[in-house]
Amino acid sequence: MHNSATNIHPTNMSSNATLCIGYAHRSCNGEQVMNAFATALEDKDIVDRVEMIEKTNDHTGELFKLFFIHFAYTNTAVQHMLSRIEADGFFVLTYGTRKDLKSGAHIETYWKVTEYKKKVKDDFKPRILSVEEAELAGIKAPKKA
Repeated sequence: MHNSATNIHPTNMSSNATLCIGYAHRSCNGEQVMNAFATALEDKDIVDRVEMIEKTNDHTGELFKLFFIHFAYTNTAVQHMLSRIEADGFFVLTYGTRKDLKSGAHIETYWKVTEYKKKVKDDFKPRILSVEEAELAGIKAPKKA
């Protein structure tokens, strides 16, 4: 998978709240994400920074982007978003419109937003099992020819 990352930083202290756009069209950018959140939250200073990762879909080869939105502080609007995520698992943020090529109608473009939770790494280390451990795990020796 192809990855690259960039950051866009205003100068504010960061809070613990981090949201994630798990799929965005390759034409989207960090400034657009920052502006959409600032407009939706009616606070131009609330977004501390936006991190972007470019990825390639392994099946289709399509390029897409992930965004991580870090907040400078939390207010009632951010708390409302987090409550929606807690209740529904996500919320939808519209960020523009585009013309549908088939119908000619203007449709809203949107991102599905979730809370980013850092994955906790386990302490697993590869090891060779003894014959007894393998048998306890239900692993049988191959049949001899």
